[in-house]
Formats: sequence, C-alpha cells, structure tokens
Amino acid sequence: VNVQQISDGGTREGTGSPIKIKWESVPAGGEVWATIECKVTADTDTSVKNTVTNTDGYSSDAYVPVKASNPSIAVTKTASTSSIFANNATQITYRIVVSNNGTETLTDVSLTDALSGFTGTANITSAKWTHSNGSESGSISLSALTTSSQTLLSGKTLKPGEYITVDIVTDTTAASAGEFGNEAIANGKGEKSGTPKTDDASVGINVTSAIPRLSSSKDGYFLVNGVQTRSYQIGQADKLTAVYFITVYNSGDANATDITVTDPMGA
Repeated sequence: VNVQQISDGGTREGTGSPIKIKWESVPAGGEVWATIECKVTADTDTSVKNTVTNTDGYSSDAYVPVKASNPSIAVTKTASTSSIFANNATQITYRIVVSNNGTETLTDVSLTDALSGFTGTANITSAKWTHSNGSESGSISLSALTTSSQTLLSGKTLKPGEYITVDIVTDTTAASAGEFGNEAIANGKGEKSGTPKTDDASVGINVTSAIPRLSSSKDGYFLVNGVQTRSYQIGQADKLTAVYFITVYNSGDANATDITVTDPMGA
C-alpha cells in the first residue's frame, strides 16, 4: 500500500494498516483528500470493497472491479481477392493480424503460414510486419510462397490490447483449378502464468480455369471514284472497290492464340 498524495494540511499517522490520515481542520464548504495506491492479486474476476470512516463515524464504500490474469491470443487473415484464374499471374495481398485480447502480456509470440495452399508460383513483391506500439516494424524474409508452413513472426511481445499486422504482396500463378485454403497459426504464452495460447485463421482462394471466348464482326463500304458509299447503282460495278473490315473479339478470361479467320468473300 502506498499513500501517494495528501491535500494541504494533512499528515499520515503511523505506518501499516489500517491507514490513518489526519487533518487539523476542514474549511466550511471545502474538502480534504488523499490518494492511496494498493496492489491487488486475484485468481478470478472479483470486486474489491474499500471503506473509509471519519472521526464522526460517517463511512463511505468504494468498489473496484478486478480482472483476473487471463492470457489470450487471436489471429485474423484476409486476402485482397477470393478467386483467381489458373495459369494467369494475379497479384494477391494477404493481411494477417495477431492480437492480444486477454489481460496478461504475451511473450514468445510466433506466426506460421503456408500462404499459398496450391501448386504453382508465388513471387514475393513485399513482406513486412508492424507493431501497434508504433516503435517496432520490420521486413519478412521469404523467397517464395509454397505449400509448406513458413515462419513469419517469432519471439514477439504483445501487451493487452496490442497487435501486430503482417502484410504480404505476391504475384501468384496457380497451376490448376480448385478451392485452396491456407491457414495462419499464432502462438504465445502468458508472461506471468506461462499458459500457452494458440489461434488460427484461414482464407480460401478459388482457382478457376480461364478460357478464351471469341466472336467476330464484319463491316465494309464501297469506293466509287474515290468516294465512300454504302450502295452503288447498276453500271458502276466496274468503277468501284469493296473494302471490308473483319474484327475478332476475345471476351474470355484467357489469352487466345493461333487465331485463324476464313471468309469466302462471296457476293
């Protein structure tokens, strides 16, 4: 117990408990006060009652809620897209947030993740982590994203309410279609209790087969003595030139190759 501050004219009498503070007088309409600090340890959530009594026998109670030490860790994971096309390079941004949502500081906080979940390639554009305390951040060394679990964080500390954000940007090409999930796993332990805590979060990426979709259109006009026209009169046939435009469209999801256009060019 620590008496931190006493208003003017007051003094503490003796030591130990109970605490006794004396003021010679209290002015009419005025007040006197003292600030007292004490440390409380509780195994379960409870409420601490404190009663103060003056020399005239008047008393007042104060109740302070006390939360027991409770280590807890949480992880969330999101992706910038929920679907990509197979064999097409697509940029995907993953965000993973590891949080201390308990009442005890977490130590040895780690984060592992395979990140891709599918076969193919995933080149790293950037990978970094940032602590919510504003004074810690760094890059993450990853050469490629594979189906094997990789360590993204290790040996970190999170006080209650703090969190670490991990952002990874990849240029990804999946080799085949399918529904692929990838799981982030966070671990830590209570600084005082030593209680281990873990949580996981997954995000699914749907890979679909990309196909080309071709269509075409044809248009044209006549040149009659150098003048464009959509029609001509009988007898002008030997003086005109027909000009045709053929356009091929690809409205699909994949590139089209080896395109061939045939036209009988008949009347």
